[in-house]
Amino acid sequence: MSDQGHFILSREINTGKSSELMQYVVCQINRGLKVSGWISPPFIKDNLKCGYDVVFFVLSRQLNAQRLIREIPFDRASRWRRFYLDRSVFYQARTLDFGTPDLFIIDEVGPLELVDHEGFWPALADIYKKQRRTVTVVRRSSVTGFKREFGTISFAPFSCWER
Repeated sequence: MSDQGHFILSREINTGKSSELMQYVVCQINRGLKVSGWISPPFIKDNLKCGYDVVFFVLSRQLNAQRLIREIPFDRASRWRRFYLDRSVFYQARTLDFGTPDLFIIDEVGPLELVDHEGFWPALADIYKKQRRTVTVVRRSSVTGFKREFGTISFAPFSCWER
């Protein structure tokens, strides 16, 4: 991957995109790169995926996982479609000082952002303007909407295994 540019990691839902990105991020941190952004790993309970957490990275420092989305209500959650979200996570994404990383990661952009312009949406345009190298996870069914929303920015395909 080049030192500059914007990349999309896109595959079908439930194919391990977040897990693959987490492995890549750990590898890049071990190589000495400064990584900021967020990854949304699945929340597993009794061997079933019940939602997603979010893990923020600030200049390669991993912050504690937080609840992001669940199928059942939880403290501080508000309803969005059939899910429950902790919207304070999105505020945190807009207000954290991510510094000037070598790589900025965004996992993931989907219907919440692209259709409803909620969630991480308010932070995205600013991130793409300020950061010189990004990797954004977008499920395959949302790629067309993503490119429509950010059509002035050139995004190249990304695969962790090409490194």
